Amino acid sequence: MYFTVFTPTYNRGGVLKRLYKSLKKQTFQDFEWIVIDDGSTDDTSKLMESILQEDKNLKIVYEKKENGGKHTAINMGAELAHGEFFFIVDSDDYLPDNSLEIIHRYTEQIRSDFRYAGVAGLRGNSEKNAWNHFGIGGKETTNNEYLKKEYLDATSFEYRYKFKIYGDRAEVVRTEVLKEHPFPVYKEEKFVTEGVLWSTLAHENYLFRWFNQVVYITEEYRTDGLTKNIKDVHKKSPRGMRDYDNFLIGCCELPWLERLRAGVNYFISGSQANDSNIVLFRNIACKWIAIPCFIMSRIRR
Repeated sequence: MYFTVFTPTYNRGGVLKRLYKSLKKQTFQDFEWIVIDDGSTDDTSKLMESILQEDKNLKIVYEKKENGGKHTAINMGAELAHGEFFFIVDSDDYLPDNSLEIIHRYTEQIRSDFRYAGVAGLRGNSEKNAWNHFGIGGKETTNNEYLKKEYLDATSFEYRYKFKIYGDRAEVVRTEVLKEHPFPVYKEEKFVTEGVLWSTLAHENYLFRWFNQVVYITEEYRTDGLTKNIKDVHKKSPRGMRDYDNFLIGCCELPWLERLRAGVNYFISGSQANDSNIVLFRNIACKWIAIPCFIMSRIRR
């Protein structure tokens, strides 16, 4: 099996079939579709049961579990995966007909070179219009010369901070690499950012081949989705955010401004997690930025 297309879903029964139809139209068909239902309370299970009964050609794995957050669904999906490369496609998004064919072209180029964790294409609201900003109101890429090239080889950190390319991307990672880097799980918290994975791989000097073709369609960011509600989500999962920010603080390859920003967020999340200041000062990954970041975190609060 070449690809695992993985879909974590929660109460998206009304849109999930659009993704399914786009998978059926793929011009490259050596893939499986794994759907992990993160405790949906709508008709998702009925929809998937109907698809499983009707479709005997596409290999589909559907599992429903207790609600625990997207990161726990990804961990579960990785363990079930048989594909060589793992492609996370959210349930309210879909793929152009030639998406996997394009991705296959680039994975074949790096398949035997294990310096590469995988490849990454563009996301767009159509096949011709890429998203060049992060989520809602995030940093935006304008007139970047590297987006005019066929592809760029770089770590995630280099792509974002050296080459200054912003915008959500469609990463496709080696399944074995993903299995070696499971997301941490925190009791009573239901969110860990996918940045944990991409940043860890960058810190370990894994490359991606970033190619400039749209292979993933997000028509809009839903009002009830993670992206539009990210600040509230962070507040409800402070320990995961605290540890992620502390990891970034310790990444010497990041620009100092990013490490300082992470330091401020570390103290804010740590406070929300009810950590004492003594514990936060003791555990911070870079001691010399502790005091200025602590002061700035008090001002931001």
